[in-house]
Amino acid sequence: MADFYSLQLDIPENDPFKYDKLNRKQVAVMLKNIFKKFDKGAVVSLDSPWGTGKTTFIKMFSCLLRKEHFVTLHFNAWESDYADDPLCALLSEFGKRKKLPEAIKSNLGRILIAGTAEIVKGALHKTTGIDSDSLKDAVKASIDECAKIGGESLQAYREKEQGLNDFKRSLSEYIEGSYVKDEMCQLPIIFFIDELDRCNPHYAVKVLERLKHCFSIPDIVFVLSLDKKHLRNSVKGYFHSPDIDAEEYLRRFIDIEFNLPAPNYKSYCEYLSEKFEIKPFFNFDRIKEDEINEIVVNMAHQNGLSLRQLEKFYGHLYIICSSFSVKDYAQYVAFFLLLHKFKPLILSEIEHKKYSIKDLYINLINIFPNYLDDYNYFIGQILGLYGRYAHLINTRESPEEWIDQEDTMTDDACQMLYSGMRLTAIDSMDFHPRLETVLDHIYLYSMITKN
Repeated sequence: MADFYSLQLDIPENDPFKYDKLNRKQVAVMLKNIFKKFDKGAVVSLDSPWGTGKTTFIKMFSCLLRKEHFVTLHFNAWESDYADDPLCALLSEFGKRKKLPEAIKSNLGRILIAGTAEIVKGALHKTTGIDSDSLKDAVKASIDECAKIGGESLQAYREKEQGLNDFKRSLSEYIEGSYVKDEMCQLPIIFFIDELDRCNPHYAVKVLERLKHCFSIPDIVFVLSLDKKHLRNSVKGYFHSPDIDAEEYLRRFIDIEFNLPAPNYKSYCEYLSEKFEIKPFFNFDRIKEDEINEIVVNMAHQNGLSLRQLEKFYGHLYIICSSFSVKDYAQYVAFFLLLHKFKPLILSEIEHKKYSIKDLYINLINIFPNYLDDYNYFIGQILGLYGRYAHLINTRESPEEWIDQEDTMTDDACQMLYSGMRLTAIDSMDFHPRLETVLDHIYLYSMITKN
């Protein structure tokens, strides 16, 4: 039985890309070779939209790096965004590998003294109008105004600044003495930070600032796995300003940007179809499972669907087909479920019987791959189901009377279209389901899922 609840890939340590369905190994090898040159440290963004497999990629990539003697660390920012400050959580990733020395803990405490940051930041805002979590940048921006803050606040700032410098020095010494280097070259530590774009705006910005001011030391490459579009929105939300140049702000923290290539939809849909055991539900003398996959792939390209959206589609298709007696009409369930999820306006017009047969044909052909002739038989079946549902078909007439031949349609393609319509409208009326039945299955399932 298909495992609907988990699509986590096994990642063998000795062959991390063995089950790579998106052909991303070459990307990982290229990045690995680039990272070897970053012994002075850097912050790299790995940008890709939500649901395109970033987390799985960095898990595979991390295994590959470990095989090459890199040390890798992982921090899921979203799991700790309830905290006020990410510094302790970031530092704990180092402590998981080896006990942190007292010097680091002591210096960490000095820069996390409760209220110190807020005292200085509040005084800065009051006297200068500056509102920034980056105290160092704020002071440099208006050094003359800072002199007005008062001795106590300035002393607190100086102690915090000294604690920060001592923290960076002790952390650098700890890393230099604790992590094994490759015999051929000085390999940096690769610190992956995932799910940053899902954090609340305050925490996301705080992570970036901590990386900039506390961890800007040699031997560490931070890899931020993110959807930059959403991170830009977080920056705007943090500053409560839709007009702030979020792109320019992020450039202060990110040294190198890399766009993860778009997923290979065809390979991934084939994998999902196999994973969810879709094939047994299809009657192969009408439309094959791989042809349904082709329609889904075309829809994915047209709408820029995420991998998560495709996972949910195949998972829902499996549950519907395995929960109801779909007999040999799984292909119709699959097609109308596709409309339900990704073309709801078309489905709504179908449900409310707003289309003529010809208008529906015109709206459907764009959903199918370019080699349309291969799908005219199936399109005809859909038109036949709709014609019966909307009472547009008189079964005493021939299909030629239901829809005229399009100028762009060959005679053979037209005959395939008519044959498909005849199948669902006349030849097998008692055997084929009515469209109402297909829609009932889809809508019943949609009532018991939050997706």
